[in-house]
Amino acid sequence: MSLTVTNGGRVVSAAKRSKQAMAAKAPPQKGPAARVTDRLEWSSGPVLDPEKKALLELLRPKQKEEKSSIQSMSEFLSEQARVRRLCARIAARIRAGDRVPMKDRRYLKARDPLQYAMATLMQKPNDDPKRRGTLLKAGDTPHPETSAPAAPAEAPAAPACAGSVSAHA
Repeated sequence: MSLTVTNGGRVVSAAKRSKQAMAAKAPPQKGPAARVTDRLEWSSGPVLDPEKKALLELLRPKQKEEKSSIQSMSEFLSEQARVRRLCARIAARIRAGDRVPMKDRRYLKARDPLQYAMATLMQKPNDDPKRRGTLLKAGDTPHPETSAPAAPAEAPAAPACAGSVSAHA
C-alpha cells in the first residue's frame, strides 16, 4: 500500500501494491539511513496479549449478569411506575367525588395509604357523581405482599413424650 501525503496533511494519492512490488522498487540504502525505516501495519481488530484476553473472558459472564440485573431492575421500576399511575388515577376519581369501586379503594389504601387519606379528605361534594368502573386488572392485588400465592403452612409435628406408650410396641 502506498500513501502520499503533502505538508498540510492532505492525502494526494493512495495506491495498493503488493509487498513484493514495493520491495523491488525500493533501492537498497547503505549507512545509517538503511536502519531507519517507517512501517505501518493494519489489523482487523485490537491486538491483545494472552493476559488481557483471559481477563476479558472472565469479565464476559459478569457483563451478562449486569445486563440481566439491569433488565430486571428496569422491569421492577416500570411496574412501580405503573402502580403509581394507577393509584394516582384512582385518587383523582375519589377527589372528583365520583363513585369508585371498593376494590379500587382497597387497592389504593393498601398501596399508598397517604394518597388515599389525602384523596378522601380532599373529596369534593358532587351532586351527580359518575359511576366509575374498576381500573384494576386481573393480576392487580390490593396488598403488595400477597402478589404471589402463599404456600400452605404445615402443622408442626407433635413431640413424642418419653413416658407415652406407642401403638407399635
